Amino acid sequence: MLLRFGNCELDTTTREIRLAGELRALEPRAYELLAFLAERRNRVVTKQELHAAVWAGQRVSDASVARAVMKARQAIGDTGEPPLIRTIPRVGYRLSVQSQEPANAQPLVQAASAEPLRIALLPFENATGEDSLDWLEYGLMSLVVHAISQDARLSPVAMQSLLAAVDGAAATGCDMAEAVRHATGAQVVVRSRLSQGGKGYELAFEIMGAATASKATISTANIVDLASYMANSLEETLFPGNAADALQLHVDAPLAVAAFARGLQALARQKFPQAVNLLRMALELAPGNPLIQMDLLRATCGVGDLDAAKPLARRLLARAERAGSVLSAARVHVALSLAHAIQSAVAPAGYHLEMALRLMADEATLDERGYAHLLQAQLAAFRQDVDGIELALERMRVFCEQSGNKVLLLSRANMLASVARARVDYERAAELSMQAAQGAHDLHVPRLMVTAALNCTADLVMLGRWPEAAAHAEEAFAAALLQNNPMLMATIGPNACWIYRLTGTPAASQRIIDAMPPDDSLPTLSRVWALFARGHHAATMRDHAQAASLIAQSLQLLREGGNQVNEKDTLPWLLISLVLCGRLDDAEAELAKVPQALLASDREYSHWLLHGRALVAHARGLHEQALAHLLQLANAPTAPLWRAWGVLDAAWLQAEAGLGTQALALLRQLPPAFASQGLAHAVAARAHWACGDAAAAKQLYQRYLESARHRTPQPYLVGLGETYAGEARPAPAPYLPSQL
Repeated sequence: MLLRFGNCELDTTTREIRLAGELRALEPRAYELLAFLAERRNRVVTKQELHAAVWAGQRVSDASVARAVMKARQAIGDTGEPPLIRTIPRVGYRLSVQSQEPANAQPLVQAASAEPLRIALLPFENATGEDSLDWLEYGLMSLVVHAISQDARLSPVAMQSLLAAVDGAAATGCDMAEAVRHATGAQVVVRSRLSQGGKGYELAFEIMGAATASKATISTANIVDLASYMANSLEETLFPGNAADALQLHVDAPLAVAAFARGLQALARQKFPQAVNLLRMALELAPGNPLIQMDLLRATCGVGDLDAAKPLARRLLARAERAGSVLSAARVHVALSLAHAIQSAVAPAGYHLEMALRLMADEATLDERGYAHLLQAQLAAFRQDVDGIELALERMRVFCEQSGNKVLLLSRANMLASVARARVDYERAAELSMQAAQGAHDLHVPRLMVTAALNCTADLVMLGRWPEAAAHAEEAFAAALLQNNPMLMATIGPNACWIYRLTGTPAASQRIIDAMPPDDSLPTLSRVWALFARGHHAATMRDHAQAASLIAQSLQLLREGGNQVNEKDTLPWLLISLVLCGRLDDAEAELAKVPQALLASDREYSHWLLHGRALVAHARGLHEQALAHLLQLANAPTAPLWRAWGVLDAAWLQAEAGLGTQALALLRQLPPAFASQGLAHAVAARAHWACGDAAAAKQLYQRYLESARHRTPQPYLVGLGETYAGEARPAPAPYLPSQL
């Protein structure tokens, strides 16, 4: 490391001291003392620390220490007032280094409040030519973040927000620093570049603030020392003349630091299994280190390994209690909450999050509190607690506005759409989802664009706007491929395969399935989505026995975790597959498992299940019972898709019963989006035939065929063409028309 203070230069690699460019001699003991003070500049170094580091713990008199200090002062020309090396009576010494700023220099940030300074470190650029150092991109960056986090005046941007902004800038070619500043609300952005130097490595970094910028270079022979050196340099630049105690990583073994950095690189990129292995290695080299343990807990929770996470969390909580660190305890509870949420265990996830929120108080960063309330809203959504969602989102809004974190605000916008959805206002939900998708596109944040596009897909499917839904599914698929994120691909699966199932396009569905990772490589919640997606694809291929098996597996995982909101999305499709493969007893058994209390509290869910009950009754030949369920569904305040299917299926049964006029009257209730679909033409043809209007039946039948030209037509409906041409009575449909 090359240190400059006053007109003195200290090179820890060559052990040289230059005063005004002139080489100065200094005996080894005094040099070790000076170097030790310089590395811990601007903080008090106790005599005990000097005894341990410079004299290797040997018994030494205060006079010997004072003599070494005097020689160090002589070597650096420390004759001014106040002195560079200050004596702190009865305690130790402090090397005070003031920043040498031009008289007209402007501060990097015009701070007008007591809020911590929001700072974002960009991924480090590896200009060494050594591929083996690619881990420094986020690994070394994360080490610096750990070090500067010790200064309460600095608030590093959350990694989730930083990654979203960085990936978006990389994908669109935008200036990364400006993109990160705009997306995260960072007041200071730091760009860093590591290259080979004459004395090992040189880390050049630029600190860009609201008013001006500052550049610095650090040289060292040991790359693992760079994190603490850079952290202190950042602090000195941002707070000239007011630096706190020296920032350190508190990880002493160089091999441990290297393994730690590599683990942090994997953790940042959400490669959780790799991160777990590397962080365990680092912990073996630095046993009991709480910093490494905390990140190992995050990685372990990321893979959903609660068996390994719980004992580690207990040790960290015990340490936090002994140290009186409520913030450390809060961070442990957040990690455990996420792990339980990944495993779809909603109740314990909620417990740990509630503990975290109680402990956070004002010590946590704005981003930490914002993301905690976002998780709170997501857990409330799992419980179908709409009021809880709104309350969490309102609390989240406060922290988003204070931080200026637009990435987090977009996540909130996505959750607002879920509130409208829960209130059965799908038009509003679609509007909010499309606004969120547009916001993510404008902000160049592909991760959030995927989420918003998927929400758009679901909302537009429910509204019957299927071509638009398919377009958003394609957009989400393309963005996820760019991300190369297995869990993201699994999340996309259900909605994308759902729309392709409804539109009868198995080739498009197959593309999604081919891109998805193996189910057994995913954490529980992602495995749920993967199974559900494969179930929809099997149904698209008309393999309903396989579809029933896959969807039943996903439903079982949801029930084990108490995830009712996604159970509501899944069960109706399981009922459809069970009926279509002839497993009527199993379908009725599934209906019997639904708690009556849930049906009473969630009227929309009870309406959705009316369609499943109608399917079972129709398959058993109980057509009047099926019609009663469908008419109730057709008039229920529920999702437009299910209400439309109630109308179509009820009208068909009325037409089969010779009640063509009633069927046509019922069809007039269809929203325009559903009325223009091919299935509506097929049902209207059957109703007109029941009324004796063969010409209208033939005309509508032709419109059905035209609408089905891009998909494989259903054999039974195609066969009706001969019936209408020959004026023979149509055979009853084997299933309700919504499933033909």
